[in-house]
Amino acid sequence: MISNRKNPFSATVQVNADKKSLEFIYPNAKQSQEQRQKQTQQNNLVTSDGVTIPKSISGIELSRQQQQDLVNGKTIFVAGLKDKRGVEYDAYIQVNHDKKKLGFYSDNPSFDRSAVKEITPASKNRTQVAVNSEGKTNEATKKVKEPLKKGQDKPTEKQKTKQDKKEKQEQTDKPKQSRGRKR
Repeated sequence: MISNRKNPFSATVQVNADKKSLEFIYPNAKQSQEQRQKQTQQNNLVTSDGVTIPKSISGIELSRQQQQDLVNGKTIFVAGLKDKRGVEYDAYIQVNHDKKKLGFYSDNPSFDRSAVKEITPASKNRTQVAVNSEGKTNEATKKVKEPLKKGQDKPTEKQKTKQDKKEKQEQTDKPKQSRGRKR
């Protein structure tokens, strides 16, 4: 073949499916490309169904043990990963055999949630639980914006004075309703 500068050269023409174009592979470049592929195959492990486990993920190097755990179907936790925008995040990583790639999860997918029993609070804290967790109110704590402390079922003096000041201010801010004109 002859280049644009009228120099003869020899190369192999190959279709690149990713770029959707033709590319020239020169004899020296072809050898170096094969060497790079061999090196990446040595660094990466492959699962039985063909999922490649890389040596590093999002800039974080995986240890040989972590790679081996992924190959064996275990879940690993990796901290300090970076997304496309450069924001750091932590993730649990597990091989997704259906999609034949790695799956990233914010919660541990192999954690058995059925084994966790629900914790019930003591009966002496039922008022606090009702107010803080269930959104219920009683007349004493109806307009208190701050959460109650443990064992507290009515507002403290400080909370009560704040509540009274707000109520007085709301009453003075309201315009008086006119009774209308009698004719």
